[in-house]
Amino acid sequence: MSLADLPDSAYVCDVGGMGSPKVSAEKLDSHKCAVAVRGLSAALPQPITALVCAEVGGNNALEPLAVGMQQGLPLVDADIMGRVFSELQMSTAAIAGVPLTPAAVADDKGNVLVMAAAASPAWAEKVLRAACTEMGCSVGLASSPMPGSTARQVVVPGSLSLAWHIGMAVLRARAAKSDPVAAVLGLYQGSGRRLLTGKVVRVQRDTREGFVRGSLRIAARQLASSSGSTSGVGRVHCQQQQQQQQQQQQQQQQQQVAATGGGGQASSTCSSSGSTDMNIEFQNENLVAKHGSRVVGCVPDLICCLDSSSEEAIATREKCYGLWVSVLLPPAHPLLHSSAALKVVGPAAFGYAVECQPVGPFPAGLRTVHELYGGSCHES
Repeated sequence: MSLADLPDSAYVCDVGGMGSPKVSAEKLDSHKCAVAVRGLSAALPQPITALVCAEVGGNNALEPLAVGMQQGLPLVDADIMGRVFSELQMSTAAIAGVPLTPAAVADDKGNVLVMAAAASPAWAEKVLRAACTEMGCSVGLASSPMPGSTARQVVVPGSLSLAWHIGMAVLRARAAKSDPVAAVLGLYQGSGRRLLTGKVVRVQRDTREGFVRGSLRIAARQLASSSGSTSGVGRVHCQQQQQQQQQQQQQQQQQQVAATGGGGQASSTCSSSGSTDMNIEFQNENLVAKHGSRVVGCVPDLICCLDSSSEEAIATREKCYGLWVSVLLPPAHPLLHSSAALKVVGPAAFGYAVECQPVGPFPAGLRTVHELYGGSCHES
């Protein structure tokens, strides 16, 4: 349903999965998100009458649709992050002062835990994250109950419609045999940009405290600062490209030795960025992208890795050596760039001493699915 159609008297909660994406991908669906909604609703003075996505990304953009159908509840065209973040206090609702609690988590074994109150959103994250870890690093979560009048002030509107527009842009570009990345960036009206196309040459990743943490290095084949077309070789051709890339690296090393007279290494440089390699650090989601020591993208803006052959998004758990990728930098919603939000979702919140430089304004004027099709998502 459209956010504009949400009654003031409605009672809304967000719903989604919590925990390690790697663990969640290995488990069968146990309807734990629906169980969490029922557990939360039973603990409230009035029943939940509508749902909102906890985050518009990955499975958490789709799980609320299934929960809504199971529970007979409408899903609002909105979410409370405008992207994906790894911690609960990073929602636009929590930043605006809406309590995360009461909140409920449920696992695949039949356990349901309701947290009645929390001293702060950060404490709710700590307690529920510890419970999530003990419950197998993968739980369903329902939290942030609020009236419809409050929801309209704190959620990111039209986020599901934006996701739909992105998907349709990719499909139309494929049908026209044009560049899907350029088509997606076109939706952002010049704000987003393509940072790089290249090959993943190193991945470090481990699961700790309920998060997938790590970094990856991408050897650039082409640097880009606009939506200009770049082609790439995707995951289906990774193995065929490895030997060629290794030969190129050996030639570069020989050239470096020659450039230093055999006495040292010369660094590979690019006049615009200081390095032809890109390093991306992540905690479930990509946090910071660097060329050498220069930061070229950081939270709260999005750092997206796409398979260069299919232009499909690559989840953290899918990133592997030899994969050819395009790295995009779309802008975050303005709610995430306020001074209050940057304290919670800016680079400093993740331990990075870098200045946040927004990539550009968030696109305006995109019509919602309801405006286009009266609530029908089918392309005519």
